[in-house]
Amino acid sequence: MDTLQQYQEMADRTFANHILTVELDTENYKAYMLRAKPGERMNGVLLLFCPEGIVITGDHGPDINGCISSRTCGLDWFRTTMDGEYLCGKFLDKVWVPEYAAQCLREYAEDSDQDKDEMLDLARRIEEDDMSMFDFYNEMKDIAYSYLTDGGSIGYTYDWIVRTKLIAIQRRFVELFPAL
Repeated sequence: MDTLQQYQEMADRTFANHILTVELDTENYKAYMLRAKPGERMNGVLLLFCPEGIVITGDHGPDINGCISSRTCGLDWFRTTMDGEYLCGKFLDKVWVPEYAAQCLREYAEDSDQDKDEMLDLARRIEEDDMSMFDFYNEMKDIAYSYLTDGGSIGYTYDWIVRTKLIAIQRRFVELFPAL
């Protein structure tokens, strides 16, 4: 099992026993609370649906400052089952994730007949040193891997902890919403 799957399982377990309550129900604004215990806000997540989009915040929100969707998203959209990448694309920005860069290099190395050892060595060093994005791109440039970095995307993905929490929150919401 890879690291991302482990994070997702932990996030899913975090919300497995949370309940969903209605906090506000008006024509244009609806708010729901995913909470660990009835009446408790600690370890909860507030989901606010409004004409401008969706706001998710709280102790167990995906990110310390919460996250806001693009304007095209609403309650009907959020309460449907969807792909995690698609969901994250509506709320999160991609960031440098060293573990993901190492994973990408290992995948490229599997498919490559040339430079395989160099790619695997760089993947190992990324994991051992928690290499910065700038150092990584300089290393790639120095060892002629520009064909891998021309698009600037290797190593960039959604923060794994924030991503997995957002997905777990949305899954639990989808599971509990029909009973409201």
